[in-house]
Amino acid sequence: MSGGAARSCEMQEFLNLALVTLVQETKFLDVPEAGYFSTNNPPQGEILRGPSVINGYYKRDDLNNDETIFTQAGWLCMGDVGQDVAVFTHTRSIKNLIKLQGGEYIALERLKSTYKSCNLVSNLCVHPTPEATQPIAIIVPHEVNLHAALSDDQDVATAPLADLCTKTKVRALILKECNAAGKKSGFKNIEMLQAVVLTPDEWTPESGLVTAAQKIQWRKIAQTFDTEIKEEQQQQQNIIGTPSLDMRGNVACENDENKAKIDASDKDVFEVLK
Repeated sequence: MSGGAARSCEMQEFLNLALVTLVQETKFLDVPEAGYFSTNNPPQGEILRGPSVINGYYKRDDLNNDETIFTQAGWLCMGDVGQDVAVFTHTRSIKNLIKLQGGEYIALERLKSTYKSCNLVSNLCVHPTPEATQPIAIIVPHEVNLHAALSDDQDVATAPLADLCTKTKVRALILKECNAAGKKSGFKNIEMLQAVVLTPDEWTPESGLVTAAQKIQWRKIAQTFDTEIKEEQQQQQNIIGTPSLDMRGNVACENDENKAKIDASDKDVFEVLK
């Protein structure tokens, strides 16, 4: 028995061949707003489990009559998206699918795991909003690796992490490296980071920003850094006609006249990214 844990495709195939075919009462529910349909090839959708798994919650008619939990036919809505490719596979959680301004969806788990692979990142929370065209990230930098990356810059090479987190050139460097990891993973433009917010403080269960199992508490982190997030979003909106970070983390300037308008902080960004 596997309990509640997911089985790998290889394990499922081995069990089918060596022991017995595992039959599960499962089907898909279309998620049209995210483009998941049971008629897709391969079939995709929200995973539903049949009455053999659960008939309902004991004396909880409020839950049993909630069609986001149980369909009218009594199937349990798992809240996860899956697909049928020879074996039944789970791909992602619906709650981690976020719609951006353009109406397209991005998967937070995939973005988080990729951007966290950047060696300048110790911990990270990807923060998208329906009003934004791209997500931003709240990042706890990896202090040792960051100092190593800045070793040639005498102005910041030995600065404490708290000071580095306030530097425009440091934010630009980390943004560039994160987006380089995203580009390597084949991310679309809407999945690339628009900006980063840096914090020197580790996230702990005591702070309430991660669980005891070190899982990110996305909404609590967004609330904690709400002011910084709004300031960064406003700054991005104000960058019109001046050098700005494009979706690959590079500097985008329309013409030489715009380049001449770079202020002192933007020069730091330009020097880091050019």
